[in-house]
Amino acid sequence: MAKCIVVGGRPTLQGGDERGKYRADCCHMSMNTIVSGSTDQTVRVWCASSLHCLEEYKVSKPKSPVVDLEFDANKTRGQIIAAAGAEVWVWNRNRGGRVTHQMGGHGCRLYCLSCTESDVSVGCADGAARIFDLYSGRCSRILRCHSAAVSSLCVQEEMSVLATGSRDGSVQICDTSTGEIVARLLRPSPMREVECLQWGRNGHFLFAGTSVGRLCCWDIRKQAILWQKEHDRSVMKSLHLQEYGLETLVTGSMNGIVRVWDSSSGNCLVSIRPCDNSDTGSVSRWSETAVPQGGISNSSSVMSPLKQVPILCVRVGSTRILTSHTDGSLALCQIQLQELR
Repeated sequence: MAKCIVVGGRPTLQGGDERGKYRADCCHMSMNTIVSGSTDQTVRVWCASSLHCLEEYKVSKPKSPVVDLEFDANKTRGQIIAAAGAEVWVWNRNRGGRVTHQMGGHGCRLYCLSCTESDVSVGCADGAARIFDLYSGRCSRILRCHSAAVSSLCVQEEMSVLATGSRDGSVQICDTSTGEIVARLLRPSPMREVECLQWGRNGHFLFAGTSVGRLCCWDIRKQAILWQKEHDRSVMKSLHLQEYGLETLVTGSMNGIVRVWDSSSGNCLVSIRPCDNSDTGSVSRWSETAVPQGGISNSSSVMSPLKQVPILCVRVGSTRILTSHTDGSLALCQIQLQELR
């Protein structure tokens, strides 16, 4: 079961209580490093052990909240790639946090991104997916996929295909080299928005979460649904598949609940409330925006939650689950996933 440990003491939010002012829209976890993005146009890097804020990267354009990001922990590249406003921002940590690329030019708001070694794909408000070259910063291809904004996408690099989910309720798979639509897995539905997508590790399965709380798994070889589950009708904002070891799927919803699933059968293994200390013990939870205006905080700001806070993003490691929330907070929960099976 989940076992969570409080890190630090009472909350000390310098410069006033920022809770509720900003959202922590996205997060990423790699080894002992956490990266988060907020509607205050800032990307922050955290130490997962101490919850100290190590670095900050600011988007300089106004009205450009950070909605999605990926983090390359490779010491050679050390890149942080973020979708903010209508552009993709790339920072190089090994060059003092310098912006190496600022990719855009189309004027459409971005909703999501997915990266490979050489490209970054973004979902746009005009229903298109755009692919940028990470080395030149140029847009190499535009894929016209949907009639409404592309709210989620993910790349299967070995098969050279891109899965896109939209606010029009559809899921499509495109060939990234030709732009051809090779499969339609969900037809457009005005009652359902596709909120999140992810490929299984073998590339044969695709997982999707929707605005009506439905979790689906497709077998791409048959273009058929392998299983689908619906625990409640709360918007399923994010899902993430464990990268190593067991193929455990974790989802986060607007009702503030994290669920752990067996990806092969669709069975729900456990439900966790990251903000409910009475159920799972105490949770490492701190304010993503609790940073003094004059610089970066050297002490963690741990919050004692007052209510169940909607989840916007979830990431799972080998023994930890990270969530970001609508009140600008992040929560880190320790869990032994092997014991759930």
